[in-house]
Amino acid sequence: MKKQRSLDLDGLDGILRPAAEPRPPASRAWVVWSLLLLVIAAIGAAWVRNHPVPKLEWPETPNRSSNAVPAPPIPPSPPTKQAEAVAALPTTQDAEPTAPAESTPESVAASPVPAVEPQAKLELPTEPTAAGPVPANTDPVYIVYFKFNSTRPSKLSDAEKNRLLEQVKQCGQGIRIVGHTCNLGSDLSNRQLGQARAEALKIWLTGQGIAAPIETTTEGWNKPAASNDTPDGQKLNRRAEVRCLTP
Repeated sequence: MKKQRSLDLDGLDGILRPAAEPRPPASRAWVVWSLLLLVIAAIGAAWVRNHPVPKLEWPETPNRSSNAVPAPPIPPSPPTKQAEAVAALPTTQDAEPTAPAESTPESVAASPVPAVEPQAKLELPTEPTAAGPVPANTDPVYIVYFKFNSTRPSKLSDAEKNRLLEQVKQCGQGIRIVGHTCNLGSDLSNRQLGQARAEALKIWLTGQGIAAPIETTTEGWNKPAASNDTPDGQKLNRRAEVRCLTP
């Protein structure tokens, strides 16, 4: 069967090109891109609402204006009576009172002097001016000196301790310890303090192995070894005298 041929009425087939297909106008592409940008913007806005950005807070800077008036300084609070009383207390136990007898009582029942060392271990000493055994023309064989308002003696070297023990061991009939004080305080309180000093020395001698019987007594301030008018004399009166009993 033969293929039908189209009629070329104008005789221009093969000479003229076929007409081009119609293209969409440029305005349609612009609309598509605009819609795409709107969709992206909507997605970004929704993400920002769901993920808020934290707010940055900057510290406030002080107003440095020349017209700023500085705050007046806060005046210090007045000292209380308790602070004044604490400041008036002595800081060491070595300070000795220089006032007359009625100024500061030397008593066992009195409040302890600040910074007094604990009396856990007894150490036997003498004053540097009258250390060691007393002269032969005196009754005591040894004198031990004590700190102010305390039953704790001043420190003694090992040689002085040995000398004291040698003197005490010669008391074959027994030992008597007499406690003394200075003139600060009442008669009753000083008698009690002198007795406490004699008892403390007795305990130490017993702990050192002294087997001889030991008795204690007190004279208080009644028999001073030196004048109580000076601090040095008061130091010499704070003592305990060790004596040998005679048959």
